[in-house]
Amino acid sequence: MERALLERKTARRLSTVACDKFDQSLSEDPGNKKAVKAYYESLTVKHKKLLEVSNAVLHLLLDTQGAATDYDTEVDAAETYEDRWFLAEQSFLEWSTSEANQNFKGEEYKSVSGNTENKKRFRLPRLELPKFDGQIKSWLTFRGQFIKIHDDEDIDDGDKFQYLLQCMEHGSSARDLVESFPLMATNYVQQST
Repeated sequence: MERALLERKTARRLSTVACDKFDQSLSEDPGNKKAVKAYYESLTVKHKKLLEVSNAVLHLLLDTQGAATDYDTEVDAAETYEDRWFLAEQSFLEWSTSEANQNFKGEEYKSVSGNTENKKRFRLPRLELPKFDGQIKSWLTFRGQFIKIHDDEDIDDGDKFQYLLQCMEHGSSARDLVESFPLMATNYVQQST
């Protein structure tokens, strides 16, 4: 029993230290993904060990006569550590969700038309590029949308060429013309001028 109590004491101390380090990394440097994840993994390992040792102590107390009071005290103490673990786990989940959302928002709200510093950011339905059938009457509508891609300097010319091809209706003369050139960045420049 003494050995189990000593192991539990050590596991509690290590779990508390790991939890403190995780909380500190999350509050002081949440942008350091590597450190936050490492401290969370360390806390997870320490918590698992603490659960094993605490369960062993509880089983030993059940086998000991007249240990009902000790058992209740042990359960209450274990509950305190379990609560701290759940709070840390929830903090990690919120942090990882916010990190994922930050990354997602960075891509989602990236403008193809340029500077976004002064623009409001909110979620709009995804625009589908219009299809161009080669008819002159639909040229202005198509050009009005596609010009945003054409003018965006962050998009590679090869990608622009691929977008252009995707916008051409199958079987149209416009698509036949675009497909007559190999899909290369230099050919996009030739086609768009």
